[in-house]
Amino acid sequence: MDSFSQDAGYKYLFSSSRIACQLLHSFVDVPLVRNISPENLQLVDKSFVSDELLKRESDIIYKVNLKGASAYIYILLEFQSTPDKAMPARMLNYIMMFYDMILRSSRKGNLPAVLPLLLYSGEKDWNVPLKLERLIDPYLPEKYIPHFEYYPIIIKDYSDETLFQINNLVSAIMVVENSHEDGNYQELVSRVTECLKKEHGGDIRIFTNWFKQLINKKEPEVMVDDIFGLGDSSHMFAETAERLVKRWREEGIEQGIEQGIKQGIEQGIEQGELKEKHEILIRLMELKFGLDDNEREMIRKVQSPGVLDSALDAVVIVNDKLSVLGMLY
Repeated sequence: MDSFSQDAGYKYLFSSSRIACQLLHSFVDVPLVRNISPENLQLVDKSFVSDELLKRESDIIYKVNLKGASAYIYILLEFQSTPDKAMPARMLNYIMMFYDMILRSSRKGNLPAVLPLLLYSGEKDWNVPLKLERLIDPYLPEKYIPHFEYYPIIIKDYSDETLFQINNLVSAIMVVENSHEDGNYQELVSRVTECLKKEHGGDIRIFTNWFKQLINKKEPEVMVDDIFGLGDSSHMFAETAERLVKRWREEGIEQGIEQGIKQGIEQGIEQGELKEKHEILIRLMELKFGLDDNEREMIRKVQSPGVLDSALDAVVIVNDKLSVLGMLY
């Protein structure tokens, strides 16, 4: 697996509670998510989950803080080219492992509700049943057959028109996923630019790191190190795209996108607060490496936005926690 595989890239994106909240509000029609805000979404810490779930690269668990209670949202990221016919059983298995972990720590009260979501980015049609009972021979009375259903988010099923109407960062992710590899990068960047105009600066940074890693796989001569350290997040996507467009222009792509990108992205984007940079870095490092209390406190003591930005960038490609922490002092 490379240092920034597809599942790692999605976990990087959806570790932002604002981006996760956008996914829920825009693509999930379940009453539980309607009033969720980024403030009451809490990414489940690595120290809280079981060894079995820790081994999984491609899932995310959020705790939802409700009035007087808690619920959970389990997001399974599926990238296999061929849909897995056993998905209902797989999904239920992960939920039951999660419940078993909770029961091991406490047997008080009822188990919390868990909303199972599937985010599928493959190219083939998703023709797998949503309900577990569809996989089970009906030789017993219905009451003895397990009933379980997951909620699907199938990226390929959303048209460009629908994604443009939604017009946010998550729809930009889906525009990129649905784009055909026909070399029309000008149109792709223009579409993404339009979706990102009103997004938060911290989330623009997260999106841009993900975007440039994808592009660098297609354009290896555009080195990741050459586009790190570009300054504040409000300019990051514009400057990254500018470098890419410069290369594409040499291959015959029409000119004129540069100014449009700059004007589009720079409008409506505010620079993230220092405290937010602390929390984003902590969240990403906990997701990838795990952190103890002393390491979290060390991150929160950093007062240089530039140092934090460099560390945020490094988390994407560095596999050694100490290397990232070493950048902070």
